[in-house]
Amino acid sequence: MSQIVRSLLISTQDQPLLLPISVVAEITHYLKPRKTTDHGPNWLLGTLDWRHQQLPMIALETLITGKEYILSSKSHLLILYGLEASHSLPFYGFPILEVPRVLNLNEKDLTQPIIENQSGLAFKVNLLGKETVWLPDLTYIENAIRKHYPTNH
Repeated sequence: MSQIVRSLLISTQDQPLLLPISVVAEITHYLKPRKTTDHGPNWLLGTLDWRHQQLPMIALETLITGKEYILSSKSHLLILYGLEASHSLPFYGFPILEVPRVLNLNEKDLTQPIIENQSGLAFKVNLLGKETVWLPDLTYIENAIRKHYPTNH
């Protein structure tokens, strides 16, 4: 019997992202970040006061593809748990186009994996035989944030 993984299908401007729901701390309405520096990469949007702590907010699509992220009136904020070094990066967030769809998936639902050579992506997979989705490389993303995010917040 294959294991069911509750996942979120997240709409983006390019390709949908798929994340296990266990890495998501919260989905909330969009909040504008406070700019921390003018010298950082364009994907580092700034910091956000969330639950009495400062967390970095990034434009994930800009980090992955280099394309500028465009907010919409339906934009929300996805906040993820830091997985690699949770003591130095307990949470981080990025804007998403709309509220994600919750899916219960097993390994048969994801087919034709393609290893991506694009920074920030681990795989592209076919989801339910219908659409191609990105599986982001959270280790790469978190390392990029730690490299550029000031730790004195």
